[in-house]
Amino acid sequence: MPEVAVMKPGWRMFGRFFRARRAAVVGVLALSAVESLPALMSGLVLAQALDRGFLVGRQLVGLGWLGVLAALLIVRAGVTRALLPRLGALVEPLRDALVSAVVTQTLRRAAAGTVPLDGASVARLTGQVETVRSLVSALLRSIRQLSVSLVMALIGLAALAPPVVLIAGLPITIALAACASVLHPLSIAQRQMLIAEERIAREAGGALTGLRDLVACGARPWAGARMDALIAQWEVAVRRVAWISAANKLIVLAGGKLPVLGTLAAAPVLLTDYGLTAGALVGAVGCLLTSVDPAMRSMAQTLGSWGGVWNSEPSCTDWERSPAMAARHPACPPARREPASPLSPAPRTWADVPRTHRVTCPLTTVCPWSV
Repeated sequence: MPEVAVMKPGWRMFGRFFRARRAAVVGVLALSAVESLPALMSGLVLAQALDRGFLVGRQLVGLGWLGVLAALLIVRAGVTRALLPRLGALVEPLRDALVSAVVTQTLRRAAAGTVPLDGASVARLTGQVETVRSLVSALLRSIRQLSVSLVMALIGLAALAPPVVLIAGLPITIALAACASVLHPLSIAQRQMLIAEERIAREAGGALTGLRDLVACGARPWAGARMDALIAQWEVAVRRVAWISAANKLIVLAGGKLPVLGTLAAAPVLLTDYGLTAGALVGAVGCLLTSVDPAMRSMAQTLGSWGGVWNSEPSCTDWERSPAMAARHPACPPARREPASPLSPAPRTWADVPRTHRVTCPLTTVCPWSV
């Protein structure tokens, strides 16, 4: 079956949300560029402070150049302070929009009778909405700043020492490409974890609702076995997410350390064959240590925690999709009233209850399995 390029509903919703706040987004991007000026200028300023100041005995000139860097850092602190309210003005309305969307869709599906009322909607409302809000906040607060800082640092390196850009650019590119390739398996693992959480919420809600009937019919071991199996599935998914996230962090961390090691290893060649000055070499290494490496480490932490969620598609358990939803998403089969389970199906008659679970059930008008 040929794949049809369809924009994900989540991306479409984000697009509508940010287009309605285009002025705020442009303001955030402009302030982000100003915030990244130290990453752009740090290597150049250090090189000038050494070559024109300290290395030629002009300490005041060197201190003056360092004062320029200090002024840029003060400007960045002020811009960061000014950015926080603007970021909050984007993140908090997004959470309100997500809550409204989840509540609206849940009520519509419940009114249409296509989806049973259970704890999965509560899990989506309380857990997944907060996850998306935290994700967008992390992207706007961390990845935004780090991405712009990384680009600015590379531009500054290109202006200061072009050979260092070639040495540093290769491991950074490989690390980012490997990180991007890991995001898809990470998204699958995190989607499985979210589905497992919804199944636990659904099963727990049903068990608590019919707790009296479970006790009366002696089916507590059966219900406990179902919950144990679902929790075991969730545990497997969580461990898979942890392993992939750890691998992702190692990849990106290597991309931050290898440029520094490569530049130091190539220092003799850069100084003799490429005419790089001592100040330029120190400035390039300082830029890598103060801008590129922290950006890669923070990016590894953020992507390891949230990258898979950002890259993931909405979960589609087969008992949640209505026929209309299944028509728009062929990968998801139509809804079924009962969830699929690796264990035995829910008993519908007294004969279906295992013999080890049978007891005299006097509540024949209440117990759902005494029909």
